[in-house]
Amino acid sequence: MQKLKICLIAGLLLAGTLRAAAQSLIAVPLPDITVWADKCVQGDRDIYGLGTWSCSIKAKIVQRQLVLTGKIIFIEEANDFTLIVGHFTKVMNIAPCLPGGEWAIEPVGNMAGSVAGLNTGASGFHWFEGTGLIQRAYLITDTFGEDTGNIGGTLKLKPLQVRIYPVYCARENKVIGW
Repeated sequence: MQKLKICLIAGLLLAGTLRAAAQSLIAVPLPDITVWADKCVQGDRDIYGLGTWSCSIKAKIVQRQLVLTGKIIFIEEANDFTLIVGHFTKVMNIAPCLPGGEWAIEPVGNMAGSVAGLNTGASGFHWFEGTGLIQRAYLITDTFGEDTGNIGGTLKLKPLQVRIYPVYCARENKVIGW
């Protein structure tokens, strides 16, 4: 019985070591994303330095590609309640240098991010701290005159953590129960 326990423990340790060796944890650097609010949904196309704004991003992995999608929204909270929005999508190849064969790519950690704040008026670009995938944003939240297409800026993103391993490991893991 003692021998069986030792063999079982050794087998589990060996299987865990083999599984860990077949995987690679990498940080994928994400490019800066430029986003502009270029569509007036309601109002007179001018925020007048009043109200709030928010920006969000989501990431998903589709085969060997990373798809980043997001939106930015500016809301005027007075006068005619202007609402100006913008959307973006960026697709990038996440594993162009992997050898042939099937590979599984799984995210590790946060796959979304956001940044939001009060409108700063027509005072130029400002830095805002983000959460999740968004490290920070460099945005202009108002201009003198028409704002549609002129408000927005650049999102600085954090690296995305992913685990990459051959598909046969994923299949065996499911059979073994990991």
